[in-house]
Amino acid sequence: AGLSSLDWSPDGTLLAAGYNQGLALWDANTLEPLLSLPGPTANPYTGMAQFSPDGRFIATVHENNLFGVWSTR
Repeated sequence: AGLSSLDWSPDGTLLAAGYNQGLALWDANTLEPLLSLPGPTANPYTGMAQFSPDGRFIATVHENNLFGVWSTR
């Protein structure tokens, strides 16, 4: 799947993964998938995801410097 980053939310309740097919979000306690968003690239190891310090947003960066900001609420 080309996983390139993992990040825990500041409160430890969410886990985000950036990978070549986009962004995935899980409940950190149950590992239940909550969200999967497609990415703009098929090139492996290009997706990065990171929570904002307050946990309200996830920033993603993909190939060709495509940048997204996603609300966690």
